[in-house]
Amino acid sequence: MDITLRLATADELERRAGGVPPGGYFADARLDKDLFDSKSGDIEIIFDASLVPASAVAKDILFFGDVRGELVDSSR
Repeated sequence: MDITLRLATADELERRAGGVPPGGYFADARLDKDLFDSKSGDIEIIFDASLVPASAVAKDILFFGDVRGELVDSSR
């Protein structure tokens, strides 16, 4: 299975800054679309400054649409 991960450029980060914590990162990932029964396999991931995934959106999941998740607690 191929996984593609692309970090946002500085310009993209400014446009999406509302959901990215200070010092954090935004990434677009593409997985095999059959893994989640997705139309595209696209996932948007927001990492905190320590590179811990803070939230994610899996796009176009069959029967559900966009599925969102957020890290509530980290034992780190």
